[in-house]
Amino acid sequence: SASFYIWLSRLMDVQANEAYLDISCGRGELIDYIRRGGVQNIHGLDLSQSALSYSYAVGTNDRLTTANSQIMPYAANSFDVISNIGSLENYVDMAAAVREKARVLKPTGRAYILVPNTFSLLNNIWIAYRQGYTSYDPYQPIQRYMARVEWHELLEENGLIVTDTIGYERP
Repeated sequence: SASFYIWLSRLMDVQANEAYLDISCGRGELIDYIRRGGVQNIHGLDLSQSALSYSYAVGTNDRLTTANSQIMPYAANSFDVISNIGSLENYVDMAAAVREKARVLKPTGRAYILVPNTFSLLNNIWIAYRQGYTSYDPYQPIQRYMARVEWHELLEENGLIVTDTIGYERP
């Protein structure tokens, strides 16, 4: 929903002079909100060419790349801000993807990563009510849930430093 992307763009507070990369950007919804904030150096990466085609169809001039986020085609220390919203849990090699994030992020950069918490009670109740399942998405062939500490360990063991955790349930 729009409220979700507005919340994220305000949270990330990407400055006009910063280089920004949205990893697994899909159709570019978050990119669109970041662009509205005056950011010029915007990049998006997704494994799906058809998802990126939508962004091109609406006339974006952002730099969009079809590539695997576990092996990104960017130089080390390229970005001030990166985001990976709701996708890391679906990657075949999550550790490799985190190492790539750490590699392309500048030493003073910020990464925003949204992942599912095993103990997200409200979301699990919502899914069970709507679909009859808990912690299961039939549209994702690979999807992992971990607790906060487990996500922290994955991120920090592979080159990122967790400075804050923000709970998120529903927009």
